[in-house]
Amino acid sequence: MAAMLPFALPSDETPDDLPLVRPVNEAARQLRIMVKLYVGQAQPSLEQKDTFTRDMLAALPMADAATAFDIATELCPCPHVDPAIAFALMERSVDAALTLHAEAAFFDEAYLLAVARRGHMQIAAAIALRSPLNHAILVALVDRDESLVDTALADNHGLLLPREIRRTLLLRARFDETIAAALLRRRDIQPLERLSLFMRGDVHARTKLISECAPLLAPSLRPAEADRAMELRIAAFEEASRGRYGPLAEFLGLDPAYVEILCRDLSGEPLALLCAAAELRGFDILSVLAHWPTQPARQAGRLSALSEIATGVLPGIALALLVRIGGH
Repeated sequence: MAAMLPFALPSDETPDDLPLVRPVNEAARQLRIMVKLYVGQAQPSLEQKDTFTRDMLAALPMADAATAFDIATELCPCPHVDPAIAFALMERSVDAALTLHAEAAFFDEAYLLAVARRGHMQIAAAIALRSPLNHAILVALVDRDESLVDTALADNHGLLLPREIRRTLLLRARFDETIAAALLRRRDIQPLERLSLFMRGDVHARTKLISECAPLLAPSLRPAEADRAMELRIAAFEEASRGRYGPLAEFLGLDPAYVEILCRDLSGEPLALLCAAAELRGFDILSVLAHWPTQPARQAGRLSALSEIATGVLPGIALALLVRIGGH
C-alpha cells in the first residue's frame, strides 16, 4: 500500500539508515539540550512552544538519524509538541517515524485514523502497538488485512481486543503462523477461543491447550456407546493409516478432509485426541501411535506423552476438542 503521509520515509539505502559511528556533534548536542529543557516544562507557554518549534525546524535538517531517533524518543511522552517537528524527525529516520507513531502523545486521533486507513504498512503496524486505541482506529487497522499489522495488534498486550476484532484475528491466524504465535502469547483470549489455533501451536502450547480446555468441555460429554465394537474402531484407524479417512470420519462425525489433516499432522497430538475420541484402550492406543505412518511417537519421549493425552482425556471431551480445533 502506498504511503499517504505528510512526510517521506527515508529510503533503506540512505546513509542515515546505516550503522555509522559518528563523533558527538556540537549541533546534535545542542539539539538534545534544547529538547530536554523543553520537555522538562510542565506547561510551556504559547510563546515558548512557538520558539521551540521554530528552532527545531531550523536545526533538524542537519540532524543525523541517531540524533533524530533520540529526540523522537524524548519527545514522545510530551503532549506539547507541534506535529510539524515530528514530521521533520521522520524525514531523518525510519526508527523515529515508527517510534513516534507507536508512542507520541501529541498526535490527534483524526491523524492516526487517516494513517491507519491509508498509511505505509510499517507505520500502521507501529500505530497498532499504541494503547489505548479507539474502536475506529482498530477497525481501520484490521480492515487492511495485512499480516504485519495484524501481528502487531495481536502482540499489543496493553490493548484489550474487542470480541469482533479478536474473532477476525483468530480466523486469519489459522492460515498465518506469525499472527497465531502472537495470539497464543496473549492472556486475554480464552482457552476455548485459542483452540482454533491448536494446529499452529508447538508441543508445549498444544499440551497446555488440552489441559486448559478439557475441564471446560465436561458438559459436552457423550455416553460411551457400547454397541460400537472395538474391532470396527481399530479397522477405521487401519484404513486411515492407509490414506482412507472416510470410516474414521464417519465414526466420529467429522469431515473426512479434516480428519486427514489431523492424521497427517507430524506432531501427533491430534492423532492422540482421535484415539481418545474413538475410545481406544491402552494397548490399541500404543499400537496406533507407535506404528502410524507419520511416526510421531518414534521421537524420543513422544510415545509416553502422546499416550497420556490419549488415555487422560475422556472420549466426549476429546471429540469436543477436535470439533473446536477445527473452528466449529
